[in-house]
Amino acid sequence: MKINLKAFKIVSVLPVILLIMLVACKSPVNDCENIAGVWSITEVADERDCGGEIETSYYSATIIQTDCDITITIEGVSNDGEIDGDKITWTGSYLEDGGMTTVTINLTVSGNTVSGTASWTWSDGYESCSGTSTITGSKT
Repeated sequence: MKINLKAFKIVSVLPVILLIMLVACKSPVNDCENIAGVWSITEVADERDCGGEIETSYYSATIIQTDCDITITIEGVSNDGEIDGDKITWTGSYLEDGGMTTVTINLTVSGNTVSGTASWTWSDGYESCSGTSTITGSKT
């Protein structure tokens, strides 16, 4: 019996090629915490630059997550952001007191708690002011 070495080489190499293709085409593993759900948030905002005081607000935030992309809804206003590992970032804008407030938020999640800061600017097109906030929260 004569063995076809050419066919034998192709058949023996084929599984190795398929394995390499599978590894090369594998999608990257997402390296981010699962933060989807409803969060109770406490925000302490320094509004003194805007003629206000240091104000404490309490509200609920709903987070929808697809991989490491998130959509955060607070009081009916939704903004998109992302989570990288345990770091949450997003920028959003909303109407407030006859003008527009733009906020950038940087948080760190640890289990079912979150903490971090926000910086924001308010403008009505003529006047503007800015401030910072400290944010803490827990998943409900």
